[in-house]
Amino acid sequence: PIEGDDIVNAAEAADGTVVTGTTDAEDGQTVIVTFANGGNEITTTAQVTGGAWSVSLTPAQLASLGDGAVQVTALVSDLAGNSSVPATQSF
Repeated sequence: PIEGDDIVNAAEAADGTVVTGTTDAEDGQTVIVTFANGGNEITTTAQVTGGAWSVSLTPAQLASLGDGAVQVTALVSDLAGNSSVPATQSF
């Protein structure tokens, strides 16, 4: 869960947040992570290391997404170019 309960409250948003995930993709592969809320969207990337990845959002980035449910989508391809099924989570 994001922030332990899939809710980013004001105190947590003031410090920014970290989103993590796991994958079977090889080390060094790029994970594309998109945060979307209505028409507001942020796309960032992370590198796979040991089957895991993480991205951070600053307080300003969280504020730019606005109030309401934010959908996080992560997508990665393996070395052969096979794309994963997008993983989604909301907070």
